[in-house]
Amino acid sequence: MNYKRPENIQDLRTFLGILNFYRRYLKDAAKNQAFLHEYLKGSRKKDKRKILWTDEAEKQFEKCKNDLANATLLSFSNSELPPSLFTDASDTAIGAVLQQYESSTWQPIEFYSKKLNDTQQNYSTYDRELLGIYLSVKHFKHYLEGRTFTIYTDHKPLIFAFHQKLDKAAPRQARQLNYISQFSTDIKYIKGENNIVADTLSRATEVSSIDYDQIADAQTQDEELKSLQTIIP
Repeated sequence: MNYKRPENIQDLRTFLGILNFYRRYLKDAAKNQAFLHEYLKGSRKKDKRKILWTDEAEKQFEKCKNDLANATLLSFSNSELPPSLFTDASDTAIGAVLQQYESSTWQPIEFYSKKLNDTQQNYSTYDRELLGIYLSVKHFKHYLEGRTFTIYTDHKPLIFAFHQKLDKAAPRQARQLNYISQFSTDIKYIKGENNIVADTLSRATEVSSIDYDQIADAQTQDEELKSLQTIIP
């Protein structure tokens, strides 16, 4: 995962928020994040002070980042559970996470982000957010084809996107909505504060494409997943 090292306290707090969101899937999370939490002591909520990284803290950041990437490698997508797609767009990029809700917690399946080109960065907020959904659905289509799923966005106007006739939309919007509708028309609103993962990915550098051979190897070697395979068809 090519997640850029946080430059200030606020960005680090956001990164640690993602780790906390998925703490169930991160081994020794508190221990591995200890040095990073030291930077938050005495800080304000939106603290823009620069971080003076030590070698130990950098090592811990890289380990936490790798642990987060490995959490998706070891995720066992349960075909009995509907996936959910969370998307967001910033001024410069779009971000998304595909998840499933199991045992009262969200389980990550895969992350995605993509930098916007100069033309796309000049889109309206609505068009950037719509583009984020469109590109995310295209990216995750191998998971989503033939499945019922919900798309979550923190841009409320998008929940009405399919309430209009497509011939009333701008040509680019119509093309994107038509493609999305082939997979799902269920778009729901989520508050930005609850959409932390997709929001952060939309502000990060591009996330590496996932290696499906690596997923297969990891799932083959994981003893817990082997036992789950005997329970979940």
